[in-house]
Amino acid sequence: MASTVHSQGAQPSERPAEAPVVRTPSGAVRGVMLGPSNAAYLGIPYAEAPVGDLRYAAPVKRAAWEGVRDATGYGATPLRDYMMGVTLIPEPSYPGDDTLLVNVFTPCPGDAAAQLPVYVWIHGGGFMSGSPSSPWYEGGAFPRDGVVVVSVSYRLGVDGFGRLDGAPDNRAVRDWLLALEWVRNSIAAFGGDPGKVTIGGQSAGASAVLTLLSMPDAQHLFRAVVAESPGAFGSNRAAAAA
Repeated sequence: MASTVHSQGAQPSERPAEAPVVRTPSGAVRGVMLGPSNAAYLGIPYAEAPVGDLRYAAPVKRAAWEGVRDATGYGATPLRDYMMGVTLIPEPSYPGDDTLLVNVFTPCPGDAAAQLPVYVWIHGGGFMSGSPSSPWYEGGAFPRDGVVVVSVSYRLGVDGFGRLDGAPDNRAVRDWLLALEWVRNSIAAFGGDPGKVTIGGQSAGASAVLTLLSMPDAQHLFRAVVAESPGAFGSNRAAAAA
């Protein structure tokens, strides 16, 4: 499905139909239909691009934009190399600096009255790799059965988790929090209910879910969790810095 969405040589009759324009608090976005009950809005920024002075800073909420933003193709990913590491899950990498994004899959775009449950997915990859833009995460049966799906990108490796003098710790954790704030403020425009959010993840993503479950500042952002094969680990600050 993803290869169809991103095909550069397709004729107009072969291209997927456009999804309705959705107006969020940050601005309007135009998506693409992946199926009769699955409208995809891809590469929507929830934070400013983590470059320059923002590379090792806490994420900054994305400023509102004018006009209609194209959300018919995946945006840049923190993952730099396709299929980095060993994984059975396809992990596409897209170039660019504007990497703090969400992808939304919904059966009811623009219908704020739908109030559908929402499933927010945090990908795995050992916090060093992985991609929110895998075709495995394009909603599948969830939109068909009335669930809005959101996949989230976050900074990886040293950018997201390295202990650096003068930089806030756990920058990727702060990315998750800001992405969930985006969901809370914007998901109604895609037919979702911000009061019915479940966060889920696999492997490192499951560890992310457990981290959020333990954080007082995150409790108002979800009501349930699904942690698939999490890892349990810990270290003191000196070990983390090393």
